[in-house]
Amino acid sequence: MPANTTGILRYNAHNTTPPTTDNGSYPLKCSDEDYDKLRPILPWTVGKPSNEQQMSTFQAGLTQYESDKNWTLPHGNFSRWDLGSSPLWLDFSNPTIMNLHKEKFTWDPELVVVPQNYKEDDWVYLIVTATGFPWGKPNRKFVPAAHPIHLHGHDFAILAQSNKPYWDPLVKLNLNNPPRRDVALLPANGYLVLAFKSDNPGAWLLHCHIAWHASSGLALQILEREPKINVSDASMEAINKTCKTWKDWYNNKSNWFNSSQGFQDDSEEAKSAYSRLPHGDAIFRQCVEGNETLLEVLDTVEQKRQSQRKKKSTRFLSKLQKYTTWLQNISDVVDVAVQTQAGLGCPLWAPIKFILKISNDHSKATEQVNNLLESITESLPRLEVYEKLKSDNILQVALLNVFTDVVDFAVRAFQFFRRGTLVRLTQIVVRSFDRDIGAVIARLERHAKVADQTAVATELLEAAEFRKQAERRQDEETKIQCERWLKPSDVKHVHLHQVRAKLDGTCEWITSNDMFERWVKPECSTTQDRLLIISGTHGCGKSVLASSIVANLENNDQPTLFFAFSSSDGSRQTSGNLIRTLLWQLLREAANKESVDIVHHLRSDGQPTASELWEAFGSIASSLAKPVYCVIDGIDECTDYNHAMSTKIMQILEICPNLRILLLGRPHVVQIQSGNSSFAAIEITSGMLNQDMEAFIMDEIAKSDFLSLPEFRDNVYKILKDKSDGMFLWVRLMVDDLRKSSSKSEFSERLQNLPRGLEKAYQLLFLHLSQTLDQFELRLAQNVLAFTSTSCRPLHFDEFRYAHAVHCRSLEPVAQPLEKYLLLQPPQRVLDVTGGLVSVTDGVLRLAHASVREFLIRPEDRWVCEPDRAVLGFRIDITQTHRYFAWLCLDYMRLEEEERRKSKLNTSQSTQTLWDSYPLLGYATLYAFFHLNRSGSPCSITLAKIENVLESTQIILWGENFAHLLFEDVTLQLQMDEFMVWSDQMADAGLDEGFFAIFKETLKRRSQMRKAGKIFDLLPENLEIYLNQFTDELVGNPSQNHSLEATEPVLESATAGPSLQNSSQNSRLNPPDPSATVSRVMDLLKGQTSFSVAHQIELYLRLLTSLHKTRVMIDPLKALFQLILRKAPGIHVYALMAIGRFYERLGKFQEALEIYTAASIKMDHQDVPLKFRIHSAMGDCYYNLSSDMEALRSYERAFSGLEIHLGRRHCDTLDTLKSLLFLNNWMDQHAEVIRLSDKVCMEQEFVPELGLAENLEIHQLRHYAYLQMGNHERAAHVKRSLQATLKLCREPCSKDGGNPASLHIQMGSSYYRLGEYDTALESCQLAFEAYKKSEGPTSKMALAAQHWIGRTNMQLGRNCEAKELLEMVLAKQQSVLGPDHREVRWTRNTLDDVRSDKIRIRRSQVGRG
Repeated sequence: MPANTTGILRYNAHNTTPPTTDNGSYPLKCSDEDYDKLRPILPWTVGKPSNEQQMSTFQAGLTQYESDKNWTLPHGNFSRWDLGSSPLWLDFSNPTIMNLHKEKFTWDPELVVVPQNYKEDDWVYLIVTATGFPWGKPNRKFVPAAHPIHLHGHDFAILAQSNKPYWDPLVKLNLNNPPRRDVALLPANGYLVLAFKSDNPGAWLLHCHIAWHASSGLALQILEREPKINVSDASMEAINKTCKTWKDWYNNKSNWFNSSQGFQDDSEEAKSAYSRLPHGDAIFRQCVEGNETLLEVLDTVEQKRQSQRKKKSTRFLSKLQKYTTWLQNISDVVDVAVQTQAGLGCPLWAPIKFILKISNDHSKATEQVNNLLESITESLPRLEVYEKLKSDNILQVALLNVFTDVVDFAVRAFQFFRRGTLVRLTQIVVRSFDRDIGAVIARLERHAKVADQTAVATELLEAAEFRKQAERRQDEETKIQCERWLKPSDVKHVHLHQVRAKLDGTCEWITSNDMFERWVKPECSTTQDRLLIISGTHGCGKSVLASSIVANLENNDQPTLFFAFSSSDGSRQTSGNLIRTLLWQLLREAANKESVDIVHHLRSDGQPTASELWEAFGSIASSLAKPVYCVIDGIDECTDYNHAMSTKIMQILEICPNLRILLLGRPHVVQIQSGNSSFAAIEITSGMLNQDMEAFIMDEIAKSDFLSLPEFRDNVYKILKDKSDGMFLWVRLMVDDLRKSSSKSEFSERLQNLPRGLEKAYQLLFLHLSQTLDQFELRLAQNVLAFTSTSCRPLHFDEFRYAHAVHCRSLEPVAQPLEKYLLLQPPQRVLDVTGGLVSVTDGVLRLAHASVREFLIRPEDRWVCEPDRAVLGFRIDITQTHRYFAWLCLDYMRLEEEERRKSKLNTSQSTQTLWDSYPLLGYATLYAFFHLNRSGSPCSITLAKIENVLESTQIILWGENFAHLLFEDVTLQLQMDEFMVWSDQMADAGLDEGFFAIFKETLKRRSQMRKAGKIFDLLPENLEIYLNQFTDELVGNPSQNHSLEATEPVLESATAGPSLQNSSQNSRLNPPDPSATVSRVMDLLKGQTSFSVAHQIELYLRLLTSLHKTRVMIDPLKALFQLILRKAPGIHVYALMAIGRFYERLGKFQEALEIYTAASIKMDHQDVPLKFRIHSAMGDCYYNLSSDMEALRSYERAFSGLEIHLGRRHCDTLDTLKSLLFLNNWMDQHAEVIRLSDKVCMEQEFVPELGLAENLEIHQLRHYAYLQMGNHERAAHVKRSLQATLKLCREPCSKDGGNPASLHIQMGSSYYRLGEYDTALESCQLAFEAYKKSEGPTSKMALAAQHWIGRTNMQLGRNCEAKELLEMVLAKQQSVLGPDHREVRWTRNTLDDVRSDKIRIRRSQVGRG
């Protein structure tokens, strides 16, 4: 140990043994703990950022500065560390907080103030880099140094941390339970992404924790929610006083640091009292440092007493004995306070032991000590509280005063007892001692009570704070759950971007508009005044105006909701997106338990309909005391805005007197409300925008050094203003075009020929592009515009690079490696060749405005004028572009295989690793079918490319990737729907068998490769098992044995756990025995609570292959059912759906319902088609269990969601609609039957998306409903439709007689209804024979067909035959379906009619069929 070591830190004051330390070995690198090892015990989730990336990205580097008059430096030039725009230099006498709320105050650049004004629940992201980035400070230099970054005022989440340079598209942020820190290392040459919640208003320092870096300037200030920083007058007075004191002290250089002097602290009184004790006395040192306890000292005193026989002392000693335990316990608490606050290592009992040892008059000493202890114990009774709060600073100060009083007592006692015996015995001295000691004890009693009261108050405050934090955490958790459930659109960034785009002094014209003034007034009461519609043409600033209105309302503390529709953002296109976002925002504004309860109740009822969401919104909005302002922008870009939605808005306004709604869009939105002209509508005209347009034009001109020259400025301003027609977008596009002038002559020509209107502006811009771009640039521009306009989701720049490269490669007669075609230049190149019509924001390509796409995708017959014909090359043929997109997706999949084979990469890479290596693979895998379905009829090239992909042995890996995506994110199930639509199209074209034959051959080759040991990826093996079975059925391969005899087990035993590594590498690709597989699945489930995506997929495929042909309920499945229900939270929803379908197929509807219910709970927070398909499946189960009301509710929820997500004509939507129609018919809800059927039958009587049987069924239901409602005219019309459909049915019958059973039974019931009984009997008999062959003679549908035969025989006068047949049907139905099933009731009623020789048209005459 070095000789100059003067201090030892001890956590145990009683241990005096010198410590020893093993140097060990320490790593020299500067790094944090591994990121993956840091998992918070208290989980949290980080929300989406409210700030923009470029405004919150900071570089830690060195900048060279020149000295000036403000700095005295030893040399002329120097470098300083900086983080923000300049090095931070603070004046402690004039802190940031003293300059808040000053009008027209501009922050000194040296203060490096970064405003962050968001709401309390908003998240702020900070990106700190140790290298440069495109929009960074150009003169900053970087050195390979790490910096520990510390943020005041918050703990923060580490979303990403790397020693690689920052590049936004490649950074993956961890939002789910990221590490929580207040200091994190910025790695050398790397980056750090932090996030904190904006819930603590103030000026907070972000700085490097290396002292000389921070003092050099590597810091900045985050000014958080400045308007909410509330400093009271008293606090400001104290701040001013402190700052003045600092300034006075600092200006006196004698106060500056001097190594020979130290600073004073606040514990002088305790130190002063302690200094008066005899530190040099050996007995005192022994009491302070020794291990002798107070009890041992008392024993010694007792022995002396016995020798002196002082009975009085015995009495006091017996009292003192009872305080010993208390004193030992309280001492630990007081010792911490003394050591922390005063730096003294004196135990509390040391002065008392000293007095007891030195006192000759033991009875006097023990009497006073007893008095002292009685005062302390009575005043400090709560030992557990003090122990719990012993680290609290305020309590420590209070306890330090108690210690000081104890020391003062000892000092006075020491002074008394060191006097001679005769002196002590004098009455004056004794009285003086008693008086002084009494005063000390009284003071000690007061201080002890203060300490106790402090502890109680602190505990109450902590308890209250704990409850508040618990409530806050609960509220936060509830909000997170609601956000996940509602999935609101991210409109914050849209709003922030538009607010920043607004120029000072603009958009103020709206505040003086009479209609707007009425709308914004709090006392506005009528519904007409509370709805305002603002319309205007493209590019007239509606979006900026909307955000300006929102910002002004928020600045006035008005509850404000905002939504912006967008045709280019799939999450902001529908009325469902709107209501979910508004409901989420309103829930945050309301922030009360009642509102949360409303949403919670809505969640507990399952998936709500759109009407229920609007109803919840109205309930919460109507409960608010203050007006709520709702601003909805871009209503013309809403894909399902119709009269029904308009009516819903009006209904909400009627029930919510405090709600105001503002709609903004193009003029046709006003026409929707034309039925009631009393609503306020403002149409934006160029005259209204004069001042704004002037300011905007001047600002755009000022951005150009060329246009702002005096010789050009005025003329440019005049022409732009004359031709703008109130369109800001037009001005920006024209200014961008003028900037490209290469000479004064060219500039003059461009200026004089500026077109009017956006369409002519686009014509001009594209003409200039066609004239100035070479063939390569032109192809790049065309691809950017085409791919950006038709992509399923916005493309990342890297995805576009590869898409463009694949397309260019496909045009070459002799293709080179793909890397040869990749763009070498950064995104700026894309911006240059598209003339500002495309933007790159956060690495994502987007069109500058929706009108660009509308211009480009116009039908060719609208490109008739000469300017249009000149730029026809830019026209986007949607169908053709989708075809090209599909081709490049298919080409890239094969190219990716070739690249992997060349580089010998592992074929079992994770999905994310593959996508990182091959940027377009993720898009191609997910969206190829989206483009194929929109590319028209398949041509020979398309078919060849599909066959080429199917022939690849890597096809199984693409299937695995696709499965991974679907299992990780069920919201992508729409892409599975796209695959199913494509499969149906191929089947309709007769191409499916050929494709599957090719695929089957590919699987065979892959199996051979596996047997040869060339591939070992086990999850694809499981996929192959299922696909082999599936393709065998499709291509009719008789050689493959699919018997249910036991084959070799595929799942490992439970002892192996969920790992797949023990599976046999040479296992045959045969479906396993159901009993064996189910048993092993049970073993796997018993030992696990959650599974990886790979294991979820494996479990799903095993169940599919095992249960696919099982037709009986084997014993293991019964046990598996209960186990699955218990483990449902850990099982993927796809596996649950497979199990539910299996039980449904076996007729175990109650078991299926319970499985579907578990699946529905898992999907509670999602808003995707799968959720509504589950509700539809639940409706089927309820129907088969004869629970009609529950079935009706499930079908209604399913239909509502599927109609929104998939459209009214989708097969799943139509299937659910049919179920709704039949159930409403059964329940005599005839008006509802008509209302629902009108959704598909109003436009056309024959629905092509439905088969003949389904069309017949709907016409029958409509015909019967109209008859029951007494509308015979409409019934006759539907009868003609029914007859026309039957005519269509007879055509295929006359050719081959091969119509399915369902069509035969629908034809039979239809002929029966038309009175053509002979034909009806023939069709019903054909239906029975078909059902008997396919399902068995006692199946539900076979018995239904026989029921119709019996009814028809009754009409033909064959009563005995009818009665006999119906009695047989009834007996079998009761046996199969149970006595209370609706089919049984239907047959029983019909039989009663036959027995009574009457037949009536009943509701039951329409069979399920």
